[in-house]
Amino acid sequence: MQQDVITLDRRLASIERRNAVLETQTREIEDTRQTLESKDSEIKNQAASLRVSIENLEEEMRLLGGRLEEVEVKTRQKLGETETDIQQRGQKTASLEGKILQMEDRIKQLEAYLNMDAAGSARPAAAASAAEAAPTGEKERYAAARAAFDQGEFEKARSLFGKLLADFPNSAQASSAQFWLGETYYREKWYEKAILEYQKVVEKYPKGNKLPAALLKQGFAFSNLGDNANGRLVLESLIQKYPDSNEAEIAAKKLEGMK
Repeated sequence: MQQDVITLDRRLASIERRNAVLETQTREIEDTRQTLESKDSEIKNQAASLRVSIENLEEEMRLLGGRLEEVEVKTRQKLGETETDIQQRGQKTASLEGKILQMEDRIKQLEAYLNMDAAGSARPAAAASAAEAAPTGEKERYAAARAAFDQGEFEKARSLFGKLLADFPNSAQASSAQFWLGETYYREKWYEKAILEYQKVVEKYPKGNKLPAALLKQGFAFSNLGDNANGRLVLESLIQKYPDSNEAEIAAKKLEGMK
């Protein structure tokens, strides 16, 4: 029996040692489990955080996509505006080139009017010979100048009207001659020169019968040059000074179209 007790004691001690080992292992397993649970919780938190980050990124991508579309729309609009600007500038350039050509033609006409060639040297004037052949009487000369004007011979008409004004500055036809001289330039669309000649009617012949007509055509000339501001001032002055004239009625209609 004593041997059995010893054997049982030994077995009991072995079992206790194994139990202690098992308890130690159990504690380690529990610690490991808790550690794993903690890590699992962290992983879940990180996963949730990642999901939130992903959702935020997706929202930002949607916003960026919307902004990209806006940028594309604005870019297309800008490109359209740029193409329009280019076309408008091309049209303005063509218009300026046309005006330059007109100015060159007017310079040539001015050189011809001054009896000068392109190099600046004097050359015989055909108008002078025409003036020499003109009638000597005041009324006859005015009639000849008007006839040249009516036939479209504006350079000849200018010469005859100019000679008449030089020889008979106080003539009864002086105001009319000065007006028709301005008309020769207007008919040739040389509006700058026409404005100056019409102004001479205003300044030299304030009581002449052509003053309303001179103001009217001066206003038209400014308008044809694109200077509506001065054109409007001249026409308004005409209406104020000569409200009952036919020219005032025409000027009023012109002003309506210039608004």
